[in-house]
Amino acid sequence: MPLENIDDLYDFFSKVLSNVQKTEPSFSIYLEDNIKKMLIISGESQIEVQLKSIIKEFIGAQSKSAAVPELVNTEILERGLFRLLDIDKRQLSYPGIKRFLGKWGETFKDACFSEIQNNTSLQDDAVSFMQLFMTRNQILHKGYLSGSLDKSLEDCYELYKGAENFISEFKLWLENHPMPAQTVENVGL
Repeated sequence: MPLENIDDLYDFFSKVLSNVQKTEPSFSIYLEDNIKKMLIISGESQIEVQLKSIIKEFIGAQSKSAAVPELVNTEILERGLFRLLDIDKRQLSYPGIKRFLGKWGETFKDACFSEIQNNTSLQDDAVSFMQLFMTRNQILHKGYLSGSLDKSLEDCYELYKGAENFISEFKLWLENHPMPAQTVENVGL
């Protein structure tokens, strides 16, 4: 059975974990912790690929020069995406997303944040987006084998789904909000 997306991976992990819990309950605790970490890392990776694609497509469509998309690709998307995200672990509530949105200019940030403030689902999705990246960083930078996640497998999956919703909305915002040319040329630099 090929796993083609995070939904398939979650379903597969859930089935494996359920079977192991029935046959090897003591082993299932160790397995569950590793499955949750793999789901977070895989989910974050998928969101990162989607985000890079959205930004690359947007910059390519907005720029008059072929050099700008290449610069954005090599200096931001390939080397410094986390600089662009700039997620502060002390601000993992929906107002913390302002730092990310602000990279696209004040007008864009204000318009998007206004939509977030008026939509509790978007608020939750923005928090999921930030938490997914933050949790992934904690897993990788504190040592994969050290510590366990205080989230259930379903919670990890919901972080991914919320982040996916946020990225979809972000793409729509880029497509529908006018941006000053100087913002497009200097994003994240």
